[in-house]
Amino acid sequence: MKTFDVNEIQLKIQSPGITLDQAMESHLIEQIEKIGQTYSRITGCEMLLRTEKNDKGQNCFIEAKIFIPGHMLFSKQHAENFQIASSKLFDDLRDQLVRIKEKMQNKSSDGIDGIESGESFS
Repeated sequence: MKTFDVNEIQLKIQSPGITLDQAMESHLIEQIEKIGQTYSRITGCEMLLRTEKNDKGQNCFIEAKIFIPGHMLFSKQHAENFQIASSKLFDDLRDQLVRIKEKMQNKSSDGIDGIESGESFS
């Protein structure tokens, strides 16, 4: 397992039986940096890269958990290589983060000064 500190995001990468080259590690770190710009409260990310043989030829699997206060996001993708699989994975995680961010913003704007949305000032 390799551990990196990426802009205060603790990144852990496991790749049992696979030796990741510097280019792939750099790609993953770059993706974490980008996703950290989407949502600044990410505390950690755990990734697992593995290969499996199957009849479709898509044998590169990547899983990731992203930790933010009160939530854990998960995505799992596969493709013919790790570069493609990781791009799909981070697109999915970014979408999940945007949805959570929107929900949190909606919750904070629902009850301004103790008045719930939909209430009137009689």
